[in-house]
Amino acid sequence: MLMSNFLRQTRAGGATEASDVLVQCLQDLLRRLVSRKGVKHAIIAVERGDESFRWIGAAGDAKPDGTPMRADTPFFIASVDKLFTATVILKLRERRHVGLDEPISTYLPQTLIGGLHRLGGVDYTGTITVRHLLSHTSGLADWLEDRPKGGRSLVERLIHEGDMSLSIDDLVHIVRDQLPPHFPPQPVKAKRQKVRYCDTNYVLLIAIIEAVTGQPLHQVHEELLFRPLDLRHTWLAGHSRPLEPTPKPAMLWVDSEPVEIPLMMRSFWGVYSTTEDTLSFLHALIRGEVFDDPATLSLMQ
Repeated sequence: MLMSNFLRQTRAGGATEASDVLVQCLQDLLRRLVSRKGVKHAIIAVERGDESFRWIGAAGDAKPDGTPMRADTPFFIASVDKLFTATVILKLRERRHVGLDEPISTYLPQTLIGGLHRLGGVDYTGTITVRHLLSHTSGLADWLEDRPKGGRSLVERLIHEGDMSLSIDDLVHIVRDQLPPHFPPQPVKAKRQKVRYCDTNYVLLIAIIEAVTGQPLHQVHEELLFRPLDLRHTWLAGHSRPLEPTPKPAMLWVDSEPVEIPLMMRSFWGVYSTTEDTLSFLHALIRGEVFDDPATLSLMQ
């Protein structure tokens, strides 16, 4: 309905009038979104590829005290941060620090990953490559959302038990000792591959980044992404601060309850950012401005 109204108005009244109609539709959409049960706040950003139209709107409460959500309010970007991680891995590939088809054992010690992927009496850990992690084809269990037999997932434990701090060794221990893999690492050249989204893959990529650079992730992000791309209001929770003064971030919510989990946010390198910074990163990525070799972007497809 939104796009059909927009297209009809474009034909009837021209681009300016059509943009006005689209803005009204987006504002209505935003109001309806935050009126839903369990939705405390929202930001919507829409931009045309040629930048002839751009709109960012915010609604709802950023804080339980009624502080309004604004277009420049930072928010937890959740798994969008995997795009940052993948980008850094590919930049390290350009510098010949990482090979996509290298086993992860090339970069990570056996004390960390030994016996991580055992299925049907076979240990597949040595066959997992960096590419498997990037493409979610490793078959590894998800440390965050998978449930151990007769137990709760880590997400459920957070809700019921409260905040907790976990090291990467703790996360890997959960996967190795409590959560069975879902399938073997998939053949790279297979026409059909099993794919299962898994946070464990990207935790291991973070470990690889830190291992090959000798730096903590937040410093690598600042050096390779945040400073070069002028992302002044993006940071890793509990590890770094934004490069410039930035409003306090929006609160996390579970159902109708505000949730503060700074220890866990730090444990999984949670990223806060703003809509402007997120759009700036996406622009640079799509336009080939992030990588030294424009062909590198095709590896993300």
